Amino acid sequence: MGERYDISELHDIDRPSGPVAAAILAAGVGTFVLGLLTTLAEASTRVADALKWSDDVGPLSGKTILTVAAYVVSWVILHGIWRRENPNLRDLARGRCPCRTRHRGHVSNVL
Repeated sequence: MGERYDISELHDIDRPSGPVAAAILAAGVGTFVLGLLTTLAEASTRVADALKWSDDVGPLSGKTILTVAAYVVSWVILHGIWRRENPNLRDLARGRCPCRTRHRGHVSNVL
């Protein structure tokens, strides 16, 4: 069959939580941008016309493209900052900026 391993031989891999935190916060940024663009498009016909990049879809085309762009840009930046860090995910879940990170047992300021 397969090889058998004793549970004591398995090693716990310590992976940073920074990439996960970056994706979560970037999703929040994207959600905020979508809400902002939707509100602006409903409040102003000028903004709605500016976001109408496809006649078939209407202003939704510009809103979704800009939202995805905001998500990707913020994810790339945050991933680069937190790639090897462990930002406080509890602070992130509570809506606070996880500006302090724990990296291999010590705490450092990131932002």
